[in-house]
Formats: sequence, C-alpha cells, structure tokens
Amino acid sequence: MRSGDLKEYLRKLPLCLPSKSFETRPELDAFLERTKVIPNVIAEVDDIALLRIFAIRSGAVVAIPEMGVINELKTRDLIVVAKASGIAQKFYAVTRQRQFRNPLAEKLIESIRRGTG
Repeated sequence: MRSGDLKEYLRKLPLCLPSKSFETRPELDAFLERTKVIPNVIAEVDDIALLRIFAIRSGAVVAIPEMGVINELKTRDLIVVAKASGIAQKFYAVTRQRQFRNPLAEKLIESIRRGTG
C-alpha cells in the first residue's frame, strides 16, 4: 500500500483512535465518516504517549497528532498515511509565577498568546 491511500489502509488494517475525551475527536469521526469505510477500531486511547506506542508497535493505523511522533516520522519508522484537513490539536503550557523570571520563556509564551509563535 502506498502512503496517502487511507481507504485501503482502513480496509486492511485495524485503527487506533484518541478517546472521545479528546477535543478533536468529533472532527476526526466526521473525517473518517467521509471516507465511507467502516474501520475496525481496536482501541480508543486517552493519552498521546500511549497512542505513540500503538503507532510504533501495533501495526495499526493510528490517528495521532504529528507532534506526538515527530521523531519516528523523521527516522521513517512511521509514515503519514493521510492528514485530516481542518483538524488541529491544541496544546497548552501551564506556568506559575516565579521569583526570577526567565525572559526567553516569557517571550515564547507571549508570542504564543499573540498567535505568532
């Protein structure tokens, strides 16, 4: 099978999905519905790290943000079969007030707040 042939992958291989607690799951379900293929869902996982393990070791198609498997994509241990357009996973950084501020961290956080980071 070639990269990009999502329907063929979904017909032949099991599928691991992020659980329904993920904010992007409704959009992902809609994307899968548009493929007109009924996937064989073998797992719904609550954790990006566990999805990463499924992606690496299960032989299944895994719906995971690229950020979760960036190293494996670089080394070609994993391939992107398809990208679900219009779906973006949000990540949050939580900080606390520090006695000594880190100017680099403050600059990064401010650029993210402005949407330029």
